Amino acid sequence: NFLKWFEDPNNGYIKGYAIDKDILIKGNKIYSPDTCCFVPTELNSLLTKSNATRGVYPIGVIKRGHRFSASVSLYGKSKKLGMFDTPSEAFQAYKSAKESYIKDIATQYFNDGKITKKVYNALMNYKVEITD
Repeated sequence: NFLKWFEDPNNGYIKGYAIDKDILIKGNKIYSPDTCCFVPTELNSLLTKSNATRGVYPIGVIKRGHRFSASVSLYGKSKKLGMFDTPSEAFQAYKSAKESYIKDIATQYFNDGKITKKVYNALMNYKVEITD
């Protein structure tokens, strides 16, 4: 069944694409035609969790003195989002910037025919969580 799905020209596979199991269903651990999709590797890495490098603060947040700095990677470059009084405030700035960026990338990739409507819809509804 999986091979049949893989070979279906409507599934969005393009040579060099990555198979992803948790864009359509966040946190999914099952590889199946209903739960997986194909995406460009750069899009797949945009959503990769990195607990080992994050440290004790939420994703996108580091402590600077008595305050908290938020930054996000946009188009391969780090963008500083500001200084905040709490990790929660800094994370909210990161969350907003990251979700906006994901929507921009999704729109660009969809308009260029690089992702399916199903993947596009999932990305447009993607929510960054403090546990990411």
